[in-house]
Amino acid sequence: MPNFSDAMAPGAMTLGALWRQTAARLVTLGGGRLGRQEAAREARLLIGYAMGLAPTDVIAYPERLCRTAEIDLVGSFLERRGAGEPLSRIVGQREFWSLPFKVSDQTLDPRPDSETLVQAATDRLRGGKSVKTTPLKFLDLGTGSGCLLLALLSEWPAAYGLGIDVSLGAITTARENAQALKLFSRADFVVSSWGAALAPTWDIVICNPPYIPRHSLGVLSREVQFDPERALDGGPDGLQAYRDLVPSAGYLIGEKGFLVLEIGMNQGDDVVALARAAGLELVDRRPDLSGIERCLVFGAANRA
Repeated sequence: MPNFSDAMAPGAMTLGALWRQTAARLVTLGGGRLGRQEAAREARLLIGYAMGLAPTDVIAYPERLCRTAEIDLVGSFLERRGAGEPLSRIVGQREFWSLPFKVSDQTLDPRPDSETLVQAATDRLRGGKSVKTTPLKFLDLGTGSGCLLLALLSEWPAAYGLGIDVSLGAITTARENAQALKLFSRADFVVSSWGAALAPTWDIVICNPPYIPRHSLGVLSREVQFDPERALDGGPDGLQAYRDLVPSAGYLIGEKGFLVLEIGMNQGDDVVALARAAGLELVDRRPDLSGIERCLVFGAANRA
C-alpha cells in the first residue's frame, strides 16, 4: 500500500491544494470508477472530518494553511479508502432520505436503494387518505441504524415508531440517531428477534432483512464486506429471514396495515410465495435505482 501522506508532501500546503490533491488521489484509487465531481465531494468530506471543518469550509477558505498532522490524517483516510472501506465508515455518517445517520460496526451502511422502501410505504399511506395528523404506528424489524423507521417518522409528524434488532450495539446507534434527529420522543428501540411477542396492529411493518446467500458472502464488493455479517447472511439460499418473519406478519399488520420488505436480486417470486402461504397479498413491487426489483409490499388477503 503506497504511503499517501508522503505522496502529499506534508508542509505548508493550502486547504485548496490539499482538496485538489485528495480528489485526484481518490480518482486514482477508484480505478476510474469515481468521477471527478464525486471525488471532489468525497475529498471535501474527508478533509472536513479530519480537520473538524464543515465540508463547505474546504471551498470557502482555500488559502488556509494545513498542519502536517492534518495532512497525515487525510493521508491515512485515503489509505483506508484504498483498502475498500466506505467513506461513511471513515467519517461515521451516511445521508439517507436527506437525513444524516450515524453508522457503526454493528449496523448496515444505509444505501440509496433502500430508500425505495420508504417511498413505497409513504406512497401507500398517502394513497389511502390524508394521514399527516393521524396517529400511525410503524414497526421496523431489524432496525440497524434506524434509518427506515426514522425516515418514515420524519414524514409523518403524528406517528409513533418501534425499531427492534437482535444487536444491542445497533439499538444504541439507532437511539443516538433518533436523538440527533429530534425524533426520540416518538421512537422506541428494543432488543428482540423479529416480531416475537409484539402486539398488533401496525400501519406499516418495514424490514430490510439479511438476504445474501451464505455462499455469496465472500464475493461481495469490498465496501459491502465492511457491513456486519449477521446483517447480510440470509442462510443457504438467502431466504431464511423471510421464512422467520413472514408467517407472523399478517398478525402484525392486521387487516389494514402493510408489510414492506427489501429483497435481493431474483428473490421476488420466492418471497411472494412465502407471503401468500401466510395469508398475505402482494399489492406493489418496485425496482431500485438500478432497475433491479428491490421492494415488495403486502397487505392482508382478506381485507375489505
